[in-house]
Amino acid sequence: MSWFQRLYETYENCFKTAKEDGFMIAPVAHTRKDVDIEVSLNECGEIEDVNYVYDADDADTIVQTTYYNNCLWGLSVNIKQYTDKYRQQLKDWSYFEKNNNKYIEAVNKFVSNNDLLKILLEKYNLKEHIKTIKNNGKKSFKQDDIFVRWIVGSDKDNETWKNESIQNSWINFLITKIQKEKNGDIKESKVNKKNNNVNKALSVSETAKNVCYITGSAGCIIDNSKYPSILGGSKLIACPDFGNFIWDGRFERPEEALNIDFYVSQKAHNTLEWLISKKRKQAYRTNFPQVIVAFTVDGKGGSVGQVFGQDFAKGMKGLNIDFKQFEENKNKNIIILEVDAIVQNKGRASITYYKELQGSKYLNSIKNWHKKYYWQQFLKIKNKDNQKEEYQYFYGTPSINTIATVYFYKKDKFSVEKNEQKIKSKLIRDLMPSVLENLENKNIPEYIEKHFIEKASNPVALNNNQWKTVLRIACSIYKGNHLYDENKKEEDYLMSVDENCKDRNYLYGRLLAVIDDAEKSALLKQNKENSNTKEAIRLTNAQRLMRQFSIKPFETWKFLYEKFNDAYKKRVNGNGYWIDKTIVDIKDKFTSIEEFENNSKLTGLYLLGYFHQLKTIEEERKAAIQNKKEKECSNDIVK
Repeated sequence: MSWFQRLYETYENCFKTAKEDGFMIAPVAHTRKDVDIEVSLNECGEIEDVNYVYDADDADTIVQTTYYNNCLWGLSVNIKQYTDKYRQQLKDWSYFEKNNNKYIEAVNKFVSNNDLLKILLEKYNLKEHIKTIKNNGKKSFKQDDIFVRWIVGSDKDNETWKNESIQNSWINFLITKIQKEKNGDIKESKVNKKNNNVNKALSVSETAKNVCYITGSAGCIIDNSKYPSILGGSKLIACPDFGNFIWDGRFERPEEALNIDFYVSQKAHNTLEWLISKKRKQAYRTNFPQVIVAFTVDGKGGSVGQVFGQDFAKGMKGLNIDFKQFEENKNKNIIILEVDAIVQNKGRASITYYKELQGSKYLNSIKNWHKKYYWQQFLKIKNKDNQKEEYQYFYGTPSINTIATVYFYKKDKFSVEKNEQKIKSKLIRDLMPSVLENLENKNIPEYIEKHFIEKASNPVALNNNQWKTVLRIACSIYKGNHLYDENKKEEDYLMSVDENCKDRNYLYGRLLAVIDDAEKSALLKQNKENSNTKEAIRLTNAQRLMRQFSIKPFETWKFLYEKFNDAYKKRVNGNGYWIDKTIVDIKDKFTSIEEFENNSKLTGLYLLGYFHQLKTIEEERKAAIQNKKEKECSNDIVK
């Protein structure tokens, strides 16, 4: 339970400073809700006004909640839970205060005597309000979803959700209620009854029953079914019947399984919700309910979670990660948590990844990740000028979210389908050690590497933009897993062909690139001659047979070369002299004829040879065009 203790410690260290910074951690027995309606009452409990809350920042509200999975509220309330049970609890709370808190008493008077929903429908245009909410993007919003907060009177503390005296009163009221339940003064749940019967049978001492496993001290231990929830409604700690563990022979008594103090539990859960909140922009949300967050227990040094998992683009304004802002964390411990739930908003949640790293190691691991898998990428990125997404080339490392999303690309389908979401979550989980533990040579898993190599070898199954993206990620992964040298500069892997590489896989990739580019040039020329310059050319034979080439390179090469000579060579400038020369130069690098005629399957290294050769041809073509322009310009000057 170390992660639980770290969350508790973070609450103790950050509660006051977070409040001063403007986005506080919810206090014990409170949570955050987006409120829709603000009802103003006078101190006599009479309604004076209703205000509809549309602004997202204003809607964010700290509200009282019970330990019953957030299904009962203190003052602020959900319309569908504006029931007799809510009224009774509010009445009990007011009685607990001996009617000395004018804010609670005013709300209690109104709730006891009025049907709020009826008033909102008849006098305050609730239906129009719901239409507005739906038009603002919440298509599934219903009348029952309405959440209400209260303003009482006109003094400075009239906004009840900000009133500290009300917050403290609710905590005291709830603790008293819990203690009464434990002592049997209030009707117990079936589970609690069974547990208490077992305790009595085993003669468990009160001290043993009340020791918190996090603090090691006696505390207010709650019923095991009443721990808070996260991610909207999923439970991290959920065991409806400890008795089963006893009879299975695992424990002698329920308290041996788990005991956590009410305050400790609330603080840890509320801290986690605070850390992963969208508004803090600290957590890395890959596929809700899967969330990854990195933090320090003192909460200082910026949002360290921001450096985890982002696409890193060297030389592109706005996409660089500024590691300097995190340098003050280098001597602190960084805690990394991944939280996931079986089903969003219900059921079980789990901490699926937990690691503590020295800050310097954490930052160095992420820096090393971005250097290790650095390559030219082709991704959809928001244009800073108009905020539209468009494909761009850049040099950098794809994020684990990008890798896990592109993994599922199908022709003209870019998103992850519903039945693939859990697989995507597993991919991200499997990729995390390659980011955070790569200093210990934790590479991207082999099955992911193999998948991308096979996907990049099959352009027919993707559209052109998808294939260019997949190819570059495949090269990035293979280079990082097999060729990375920390003493090399990133650019050494990217700009041109490695003329010293005589590996059969690399050389065959180069041959494929030459024949691919040559056929593409012939097809472009053909389009131009037929006045179809705007028409997209078809896939080349090299692309269509790329998968076959990767499996049986020598056999497929012979077919491609013969097909090119017969159908396209004459259409290439200079009758393809440069092509023949390049092919001969590459073939001469094979260590033997037997090596060239080896028809066994290629490794992913052939993709790097293919990519490098295309880049070299592209650069040489650009240089030739530039030289031609300069020569023409020089001739014009002479004339």
